[in-house]
Amino acid sequence: MGKRQTVAYDVTFISVCVALIVLCSWISIPFFIHYTLQTFAIFLIAAISDWKRSLLSVLVYLMLGIIGVPVFAGFQSGISALLHATGGYLGGFVGSAIIISLATNHWGRTRLVMIVSMLIGLLFCYATGTLWFIFVYAQNTERLSLWTAISTCCLPFFIPDLIKILLATTLALSKNPLFTQNIGRYRMNTNIEQDNLRKSPEEIREILMQIYEALCEKGYDPARQIAGYILSEDPVYITDWKNARGMIGHINRDDLLLELIKNYLES
Repeated sequence: MGKRQTVAYDVTFISVCVALIVLCSWISIPFFIHYTLQTFAIFLIAAISDWKRSLLSVLVYLMLGIIGVPVFAGFQSGISALLHATGGYLGGFVGSAIIISLATNHWGRTRLVMIVSMLIGLLFCYATGTLWFIFVYAQNTERLSLWTAISTCCLPFFIPDLIKILLATTLALSKNPLFTQNIGRYRMNTNIEQDNLRKSPEEIREILMQIYEALCEKGYDPARQIAGYILSEDPVYITDWKNARGMIGHINRDDLLLELIKNYLES
């Protein structure tokens, strides 16, 4: 993938992610209180992309709101929305996205990793939002106890947020090409140009042996993991142990496939 193509993919992907966050912010589900799908969008985006694209998606979304585009819940906009008592939860999206993306990229896109990282990301968002709520409330009216703030701002949303986590995890792990093959391309390190990664067969074999050993040490089936990487272009199939993921990213994927086929036929 050339540099121009990579930039085009990134811009398109981030634009779609921002549009998804905006759409989910506008969706309001009335119950005892009104629920939006903002956190669902953040969870899903962070689970299927790396931390840089997740971060950029959230930052672009927040910047659009700051400059006056009505992208926030209730069609709100402006810096006042962030400085409002509930603005801390919007800021908490930044940390949530980074936490989830880093976790799924490091430990793999498994159901357990996604659910645990989303829970941690959710708690981070709750923490930053609640602390900001207490601060703003104290400035405008009177001091508020931590438990009162939690029972007002967090507890009513916890069960719906758990449902969003399960829904985001299910979609991220679905067989839809949008969340498997295509998204795998976005998770690759775009600073590495595949055309400049030509290595000799000897170098490829040596790197593969190191990757094979790392996968074995972590209890994986090397053949299945390497095949999954080749088919999906998703680097999370390869463990980070002993920098195996970084090493395989420095091999041109076509050369890797060609070398494996040649070795199979020769044997």
